[in-house]
Amino acid sequence: MNFDIELNENEVLDKSIDMLIAQIGANEKVTKLLIEYAEKKADDEQSWHIEKDLKDFSKNLLKEDGEKYLQTLKNLTVDDFDNIKNDITKDVKEFEEKVKSLSEKVLQEIQNKRIEEDSFSRSFYPAYWKKVQKFTDFSPTATMLKIINGEQNWYAQKVDAHQKDLIDAHEQELIAWFNDLQVFLTEHESNYRINLLLIKNLYNLAVLNEIEKLIAEYKKENSVLSISDFNKRIAQIVASEPMPFIYERLGERYQHYLIDEFQDTSIVQWHNLIPLVDNSLAGGNYSMIVGDAKQAIYRFRGGEVEQIIKLPNIYNHNNNQILLERQQAFIRNHSPEDLKANYRSKAEIVDFNNRFFNFISNHLSEDYKHIYENLAQEFNPENKGGGVAIDFIDTENNDEFDELTYQKITAIIEETTNSNNQYKLEDIAILTRDNKNGSAIASELLGKGIPVVSSESLLLNSSKEVQFVLNVFHYLANPNEVSFQLPILNYLINHQFQEDQLIDVYQAKNAETLNYYLVQKNISIDYQTIANYSLYELTEYIIKHFGLDGEVNIYLQFFLDKVQEYTSRFDNSVINFLEWW
Repeated sequence: MNFDIELNENEVLDKSIDMLIAQIGANEKVTKLLIEYAEKKADDEQSWHIEKDLKDFSKNLLKEDGEKYLQTLKNLTVDDFDNIKNDITKDVKEFEEKVKSLSEKVLQEIQNKRIEEDSFSRSFYPAYWKKVQKFTDFSPTATMLKIINGEQNWYAQKVDAHQKDLIDAHEQELIAWFNDLQVFLTEHESNYRINLLLIKNLYNLAVLNEIEKLIAEYKKENSVLSISDFNKRIAQIVASEPMPFIYERLGERYQHYLIDEFQDTSIVQWHNLIPLVDNSLAGGNYSMIVGDAKQAIYRFRGGEVEQIIKLPNIYNHNNNQILLERQQAFIRNHSPEDLKANYRSKAEIVDFNNRFFNFISNHLSEDYKHIYENLAQEFNPENKGGGVAIDFIDTENNDEFDELTYQKITAIIEETTNSNNQYKLEDIAILTRDNKNGSAIASELLGKGIPVVSSESLLLNSSKEVQFVLNVFHYLANPNEVSFQLPILNYLINHQFQEDQLIDVYQAKNAETLNYYLVQKNISIDYQTIANYSLYELTEYIIKHFGLDGEVNIYLQFFLDKVQEYTSRFDNSVINFLEWW
């Protein structure tokens, strides 16, 4: 069977989500599911627009460690999820009705016995029963436990003797009611909490399951395999064959292997490489794994911290005999070495890291403490000029926190780029936890006249040169459409022929205006030549012909990559490319 490898897994995900949304109105069960999903989001005070959430949540489908859980879901239908939801909802309702019934009974009994609520110390007893009716917190306070256990008085300070007598007379009943609830909570609260989490995420799981099915359908119809599919297929072969045939030629050609950034290597990827490393060692050759266990905690690209810290043992071998035999080879050849010197970073930064990692290692569990052992690095004392500063912003108000953060960042930039310092704006990078924070900081700095290059500013569509190429594509696909000529003329006049006025050039307002202008400027398009060009060659022609390659332009380089990506997977049609774009 012939198939293409899709390196961009997000594109497959997007296509599948589009297919799911397209079923609204046509598939009754999917329509009901998506409507309920949107309503649940609205109930949780989130936006009811679901497309972005679907794309974000569905990225779980791309995670290697989620595969075994997804396999469990595959056989479930929308109806199955509906039945599960009904059963869980029933259990939740029964729990809440029991708690409410008991609390209402107790409060009514207190009233029937003529005990006033403020006769209790800080009204603790009735206050607790009212609190549990909200179903958010069932825990008694430390003070309440002391009173129930006889370590503190039940009564308020100024309570009269009659109220004291009433509380004393019914104390055992009050304790018994409390204990009855605690017994019930001990038996059922954990299930209740789990059920609430299940209800909260059940719609996500149901939708995820439908998207997974559509992904499989899309791959089958388009003869596409994602890179993760490819890795899994190789893993199945590797796990069952001592020397997989797919590696025979590689093993003959290469004797040494270096696996860099091992902390970002997933379990499947590592297991797929194990036969090659094992074969290298069997031939008396040298192979190397380079990685940083500290970075594995981020689980970037499916990296697993246990995988690197357990070396030379093979993590997650599942008692596979072939893997266990290879593990013995790794143990025999294992020679760990820590890099003792850091020649790249400034002395001040290395010194800070040494002290910082030593400090935090004493605050970690035994399982992870040894990750930070033996990490002290030597540094070149002459490589000075760095610095580390940690600032804490002391406020719980989010708006105030943001404003103070912007002020601090601006002050640091101004301080490090003034005439007495060696740094330029282009030397400074600002890292943020997420894109939202980065965008906000970029906007703030731009507003203060500090130029910023951000992810938004690097979008291909924001490039005037890329837009020009796309406009030429539109013109070539629709040469008689006058509206496509205007942006081309506008760009040329603004960037190359400033002596002209657009209104003068365009006054003819007919389909030949652009052609006339290009002939006058000696840059007319050679239609006969480009008719035989591939889409990639056509793109290069436009860039060179209109002088867009005068300087290195990262946007055009990325755009050419996108054109190459399209033509390798689809065709050379300008019209189809524009639709894809």
